[in-house]
Amino acid sequence: MIYNNGELPKNWTINTLKEKHTSEPANPDIANAFFRAGYIEIWGRGTLNIVDDCKKAGLPEPKFTDEWGGLAIIFYAGNSSEKKGNKFGEKSPDKTIKDTVKDTTKDTIKDTVKYLSKNELKIYGILKRNPKITSVGLSEIIGINLRNTKKNIEKLKEKGLVKRIGPTKGGYWEIINN
Repeated sequence: MIYNNGELPKNWTINTLKEKHTSEPANPDIANAFFRAGYIEIWGRGTLNIVDDCKKAGLPEPKFTDEWGGLAIIFYAGNSSEKKGNKFGEKSPDKTIKDTVKDTTKDTIKDTVKYLSKNELKIYGILKRNPKITSVGLSEIIGINLRNTKKNIEKLKEKGLVKRIGPTKGGYWEIINN
């Protein structure tokens, strides 16, 4: 079971998680860490990928529940009749992979959370979804003044994450994948 404290976004139901939906992370810093680490390919697809991966592995579809003040995803074991024969004291390949993913995720989150401010993260996400948006449009969506919006864009450019292609009018933003 995976459990996350917190509520679903307003007007969402459990069924929303099982269909195409937008991404509305409660903690953009953590979401950005997973995105930068490559664990998020497309925003708003995580729950769909979980269901697909279970099906591909021959496992039952997990159960999503909105209770206990948060969201729980309950996984069901597949056929356990196959026995893995590891020698005593030997780590199974699954355990080694799990440890590696856990360590890598921790390190990536620590590095990435320091990397982008909240507003930089918001702007980066918007530019990724709408590369033709203007600075004024960004400013209105984010709720900060135009000067600060431009400062945040400059920081993203300095960090090598975005690049402006073409003129101010008629150009677009290119997301640079590092």
